[in-house]
Amino acid sequence: MLLTITCACRKTDAKLDYSRLTVLLTSADGTVRFESKIMPTGYYIIPVYDTAKYFIQLRGPEGWRFVPESVPVSITNNLCNGGHDINFELTGFRLSGSVRCVFTAIEAIYLN
Repeated sequence: MLLTITCACRKTDAKLDYSRLTVLLTSADGTVRFESKIMPTGYYIIPVYDTAKYFIQLRGPEGWRFVPESVPVSITNNLCNGGHDINFELTGFRLSGSVRCVFTAIEAIYLN
């Protein structure tokens, strides 16, 4: 039996490069069963060959944080989670690097 989980990442006003995101289908013990890149349109498709307890996770570049970390998936009547969307929210990201400040001498001018 082959079922598919098809979903779209919700569009926002912010420009998000979906090609940097990967959707993971994991089993209850955390084993990755399938990995799928998200298309530039925000859609992804995950084939499911066996009915079992699964979780969906979203992975992005190092330092990106999503809430929730994973979502339990139930497949009934050939629908994933009863046909409801699975939404993740980008809640933070890490920046690294350095900041250079260049100071120049300023002469004080006093007016009487």
